[in-house]
Amino acid sequence: MLKREGWRGCVRGLSTTMLIAPTHWSLYFSVYEGSKWLLGSLTGAGDDTSATTAAAMSAAAAAGAAVVTDTVTNPLWVVRTRLMTQHAHLFAGGGGGRLLRGPLDGVRTIASEEGWRALYRGLKVSWMASLHVVVQFPVYELSRRWLLERRRRQGGGGGGGGGGGGDGGDRALAASAVGAIASDAAEDGSAVRLRWWELVLAASSSKLAASVVSFPLELVRTRLQDAGHAAGAPVTVRAVLRGVVAAEGLPGLYAGFGPNLVRVVPSCAITMLAYESIAQELSSLGW
Repeated sequence: MLKREGWRGCVRGLSTTMLIAPTHWSLYFSVYEGSKWLLGSLTGAGDDTSATTAAAMSAAAAAGAAVVTDTVTNPLWVVRTRLMTQHAHLFAGGGGGRLLRGPLDGVRTIASEEGWRALYRGLKVSWMASLHVVVQFPVYELSRRWLLERRRRQGGGGGGGGGGGGDGGDRALAASAVGAIASDAAEDGSAVRLRWWELVLAASSSKLAASVVSFPLELVRTRLQDAGHAAGAPVTVRAVLRGVVAAEGLPGLYAGFGPNLVRVVPSCAITMLAYESIAQELSSLGW
């Protein structure tokens, strides 16, 4: 990539990614939290709900949020995939039409040359790939709950090595925002908070588990979104799966899995850390 395209080749699609990220996550978390609240209201679940019920509600809310978010943002994902792969196709002799120059140009060009339906290639697979968040968010919520309970048993918000004795020390440490992010209430009313590394651990482990389960669907989605570069390229889920397995065998369904983990696991950890931190600060302001 560096030899053929220079350093710019390593940041293809970055402008579209910077547009997708805030749009995707602001919409996703809004629908996800709203769905959890609605499900809790309908089922009468409270803070003392069982872990199994909490996981089921989280899975349902995650799936609903994924369907809504993927439907809204799919055109941008298609454009990003094209921007990231078009030069590779060009060097391979399989370029199709002029090069896209950015997100808006990409949307206009794909819609005019291939029809607006092309902007929704891979959407059905994206809905199927909601399996990813159906695994990720329940695992994250359960991990977070387990870590909070573990910290509560250890004596509240201060946790390992804070010093201080009894309730007063715990309350003082719990009141500090330094290094303490996600919180819950202990029986005595003091806050029980997770350290940043505990939150990163929960987010990373949940993302890893979800990626293992759903990566083949994500691979199929990417192949479908990239289909416009070549005439006669497969445009159905079944055709893509057959092509991958026939050419590469079953391991081909996990082609690129390693680089994908290097990208998505740190990204997820940073996203969840930022989300929990901001939510905690807004909560402390009474929002």
